[in-house]
Amino acid sequence: MDSGSIVYMHTDVLHQTEIVDILTKPETSCTSNVPPYKPKANEVYLFQTGADDWKCDQYLWINNGTKSVTIGNDVLKKHFYKIRLPGTTDKTNGRKRPVGSLQFKKTAYSLKSNKSLILVHYEGDETVYVPVGHGNSKKSDPPEYTRTAPSVLRKIEQDIRSGEKTAMDVYRESISNGSVSGEHQGVLNARNVKQVENLVRKVNEEERLSKDDIYNLLLLAYHMDGFIHEVTVFPDLSSIIALPEMISIVNQLLDVNTEDDVPFVFFYDTTFKCGDFFVSPLVFRNIIFEDRPIMPVAFLIHSRKKEKTHARFFEFVASSFPKINKTSVPFVTDREIGLVNAIRKNFPSCDVLMCWNHLIKDLKFNLQQMGADQSNTALYVSHLKDLLRSDSEAEYMTLKDELIRKWSKPVVVYFEKMEKDILTHSGKWVIDKYQNLYDPYSGITNNACESMNAVIKGLINIESCQLTASCLACFTCRITISMRCKGVWLALVTIH
Repeated sequence: MDSGSIVYMHTDVLHQTEIVDILTKPETSCTSNVPPYKPKANEVYLFQTGADDWKCDQYLWINNGTKSVTIGNDVLKKHFYKIRLPGTTDKTNGRKRPVGSLQFKKTAYSLKSNKSLILVHYEGDETVYVPVGHGNSKKSDPPEYTRTAPSVLRKIEQDIRSGEKTAMDVYRESISNGSVSGEHQGVLNARNVKQVENLVRKVNEEERLSKDDIYNLLLLAYHMDGFIHEVTVFPDLSSIIALPEMISIVNQLLDVNTEDDVPFVFFYDTTFKCGDFFVSPLVFRNIIFEDRPIMPVAFLIHSRKKEKTHARFFEFVASSFPKINKTSVPFVTDREIGLVNAIRKNFPSCDVLMCWNHLIKDLKFNLQQMGADQSNTALYVSHLKDLLRSDSEAEYMTLKDELIRKWSKPVVVYFEKMEKDILTHSGKWVIDKYQNLYDPYSGITNNACESMNAVIKGLINIESCQLTASCLACFTCRITISMRCKGVWLALVTIH
């Protein structure tokens, strides 16, 4: 028996009635959630798993076919495996096949109605197994190959796709899992750095845009003069999109006096993914219209969420709108540090306001990680909103000293980490620097970007989106809006 791996029973023969009985009425105390370590003949295991981790028993097997049997309203599926031995055999077509033996075999059973419950029976003589190395190994005496669990590989790929960790970071995090026993090293965690690096290459290959995608984007840039301002293909793909007419309109709006009205404000966020890349819209509130609509002025299309990519985008924004720093236009965004740094680097005189929804969402997530129940979570969220609604920093400090006595230590520790964002970017007294910007109910949010996302998503197929399709969707959206703006400017010119 191994930690998390339990022998359900011992038997040399397992009848179909027994199999169905176990799968329909399992003894939950004897189910396993990790694969066994080199199980012996006549051992039976019952696995409760959503993945194929049960296959990683540290033997090498050859698939020997499947069979399905209808039992009442259900179907019993049988998967047969024979042990793999060293060497290969030549087939008539010239292809080499691995050598297998039925002297040691296993059979996996599952019901169609509950595919996550797997019953595995080992039969024969396990001593016939001879350890073999990885098929791609070039060493004369390679180490024994053991398969890494699919759930572990998926977790590694997920970490790689986030773009926030190097191969070494992912490897160190994987092997530092203290719950993995010695017998499961390389099975329930990464085998070595090389394995992680291979997955990095696999992910990069899957996410890499084709030559046709990049070529078509460059064609668009040449044919739609002034719309696609910049295309970078190495080391990461990024493209800056902005319609000249909208740039002109925004520059004129920056001269409009809005002291007694809703102020001019930018919203920016990386809020959704189109195919293999991200779209970050820079939108603004058009104060010249009575209904104050939200309109886009520029888009950043990028393959990775990196600060330097956002910084280059805001360099373009700063050169296109030189009046922003002089008029101290606020930017509303989320708590992503790369976005905040990129904005502050290019607009040092402008405030960065952080969305209340993101602050609340982050608090809820961390409370969940701490094990807080629903009532406590609601209480902490209510306290956070009360603090955010303070009229001054002094009032905030007084209220915090009162509330913090009621909080658990882990919550206090987390709150101390997020407090800087409240004091600098989110408190009501910070938002009130801009008349009529604060909402008594929601404070300040980045919902404007979410609205723009809905428009873009309505124009493209997100699941199979090509790079050029996203660019054209942005173009369609921008042309429609700029025509509306042109009509207003012409009317104003006629009046005056």
